[in-house]
Amino acid sequence: MTTGEIENRVSYGFDAGDALAQQRFFFMLGPLKQYLDQPRTTNINVTQDGLIFVERFGESKFEAPERMSETARRALLSFLANCQGKTIDHLQASLSVRMPLYGSRVRGFADPIGGWALVIRQHGPTIPLSEYVERQLISQRLADYLCDAIVSEKNIVVAGAMNSGKTAFVRSLLLEAARIRPEARPIIVQSDDEIRADGFRDKLFLFARVQQATAGLNGTTSRYVYEFTHALEDALQSNGNFLIWGELRDGKSAVGLALALNTGTRGFMTTIHSESAEETIHRIEDLLAFEGKPIVRRMLAKFVDVVVYMKHDTKDGRRWVSDVVTVTGISREGEYVMERLG
Repeated sequence: MTTGEIENRVSYGFDAGDALAQQRFFFMLGPLKQYLDQPRTTNINVTQDGLIFVERFGESKFEAPERMSETARRALLSFLANCQGKTIDHLQASLSVRMPLYGSRVRGFADPIGGWALVIRQHGPTIPLSEYVERQLISQRLADYLCDAIVSEKNIVVAGAMNSGKTAFVRSLLLEAARIRPEARPIIVQSDDEIRADGFRDKLFLFARVQQATAGLNGTTSRYVYEFTHALEDALQSNGNFLIWGELRDGKSAVGLALALNTGTRGFMTTIHSESAEETIHRIEDLLAFEGKPIVRRMLAKFVDVVVYMKHDTKDGRRWVSDVVTVTGISREGEYVMERLG
């Protein structure tokens, strides 16, 4: 990693200008550094036995020849926790932090929960849609259709199983949107720093699930969680042209989605876990039901225009678009009417 690259990274509690501190940090990373420095690395798993498994974009997972001792794992996790004002020990044995300089999402587990294991998820460079076509991860016909959908400001939901490349594909769609509409202003609402908006100059990121404080009577202060519904209100008043919603993973984020759609928001993108393209809207219904909200299929059918379904082949590492489905309305029986494009 060069000095210029370091200056462009988020520090996450680390003094990026301290050369000695950087040297110590890189030493502490040990064998992990070489894989973090490779731009197409997406996942690094370090087991309780110190084995290291690496995944790169478009490649199958492999076991690295190096090992990482328990002492090294303990030191690294303790350092990461300390950088961001957290603790990892036998009473707080699960850790969620960001990797300084790299920005990778890190999950760490100490005894008695997980035996000093690490899970590192790294979002590499945004892959252009044209490269998906070249690698035969999407057909040219479907890529052209999605470009037209961006021009038409259709609402797009990218679905798939865990680790199927949903967020990476949204970033690719955003890169395409920046090429088509470079003057537009996207508003990105998310709970984790995962979705970027490469190519756009005028953009706004809002982060939900952040603790905030509000002044009360008699000088009291109360705390609350800045949720997706709060972020929606701010987003709608921030001069955006289209809205990007972080992953729908629970009822609160789904309620925010429903409210956003009900405002007539266009050019909307989000991701969600589901078992098929057709099952995706039913999955949104389930999340709304968890919050006790009524299911209005007419509204969902009106505002969810396109579902892109991603698949992941664990044998060769391929993550590709397996289906693109359009939602055209509601049948007389009250079911969603969908058309599969491929």
